[in-house]
Amino acid sequence: MKNNQENQTTAPAVTEAEVKKMMNSHTREIWNLPHGGRVSVSWQLDNLTAEEHHKYKQCVDMAIARMIVQLELG
Repeated sequence: MKNNQENQTTAPAVTEAEVKKMMNSHTREIWNLPHGGRVSVSWQLDNLTAEEHHKYKQCVDMAIARMIVQLELG
C-alpha cells in the first residue's frame, strides 16, 4: 500500500498583504422592501482583511435596515 503522505504538500504561508489583496472585492446587496420595490447597494472596499470586510458589511446592513424601518413608519 502506497503511503499517501508522499503526495501531500504544505501550502505556503499567506502574508497579511496577500490576505488584504484577496479582499479587493465588489459587493452587492439587495433588500426587498415591505410594500414592494427593493433597495440595491453595491460597494467596493479595497485592501481589507476578512474581519474588516465583515465589519463594513455589518454597517451597511444596519444602515439599510434603519432606512427600511423609517420607510415603514412613514
